[in-house]
Amino acid sequence: MTEAVEAGTQDGTVADLLATTERLTELLNEESDRARSGDRHGVEALSTEKARLTDKHQELVEALSARPELLDELDNETHQALSDGAQRFQEALSANQRALRAGMAVADTILQAGVKAVKEAERSQAGYSALGTTRRPPRAGASTSLALNQRL
Repeated sequence: MTEAVEAGTQDGTVADLLATTERLTELLNEESDRARSGDRHGVEALSTEKARLTDKHQELVEALSARPELLDELDNETHQALSDGAQRFQEALSANQRALRAGMAVADTILQAGVKAVKEAERSQAGYSALGTTRRPPRAGASTSLALNQRL
């Protein structure tokens, strides 16, 4: 980090934004990896830090927006670092959204397959028993047991 970052922002807003953006980008990439591997608990474990960093990032961006003159005091290297960090963050954010959507789609597909299997099993129970009597399909609202793998 250059001296212009420290001298140009007495309150350290730019330095904080660079550090927060970098950590949030790392966390988004980690969450994406966990979502792609189906590690639901791992994704959930990151949620508290993700929320904290997201709030901090938003506050820092708003602080810089309120004081744009701070950006005028920065050298080219620091401007480039901010730009590169923002680009990496946006790329990580897009990849994270795709990974989480894909994970939710897989979970939904599995759930729908389970519902379909239960409905088909209920329909197949109608007909004749081994004794030649008719079997009636279960009444609406009757309970059906269903087990799902917890790792969706």
